[in-house]
Amino acid sequence: MTEAPSELLTSRLRLCPLSERDIDVLHAIWTEPGVRRFLWDDRRLSRHETRDFVARSSYLLPTEGVGLWLARERGGEAVGFGGFWSLEGSGDLELIYGVRDTKLGQGYGREIVRPLLRYGFEQLGLEDIRASTDVPNTASIRLLKGFGFLQFQRLGDSVRFRLPRGVYTGRAVA
Repeated sequence: MTEAPSELLTSRLRLCPLSERDIDVLHAIWTEPGVRRFLWDDRRLSRHETRDFVARSSYLLPTEGVGLWLARERGGEAVGFGGFWSLEGSGDLELIYGVRDTKLGQGYGREIVRPLLRYGFEQLGLEDIRASTDVPNTASIRLLKGFGFLQFQRLGDSVRFRLPRGVYTGRAVA
């Protein structure tokens, strides 16, 4: 068992494990048009579904070391989320992340992903980290490739990537 840290810090962000008090802010992020377009195939999740994700993550992080964190600017505003989740259909543990529509293009995606990669390799001991995104999500594809992720599969409108431990440098080139 790997115990998740109580926070992951970057120069601008504090990533904290999701808790019940984060349901409304996470639901607001997950239902923004740009986030739900790629994360939920444009389906609008109910608050109840968001609550269930938060409850599951709150259980998994302390027991298995995997789950989701809410990313807040050091001043307190939530800018996005990230973590590791086993997505339906893939069977693999995957890196997932997202940034509020109003915060896109400001480097927050990279800033959320960087400590999660370090956590995945150093604390979870993963041999590779998987991620997937939709083909039209060019910003996410660029971000993943910038960290060294390699495309290994395309299924319809979805592209799957992996970052082997030996390729990971801890730095993004883009």
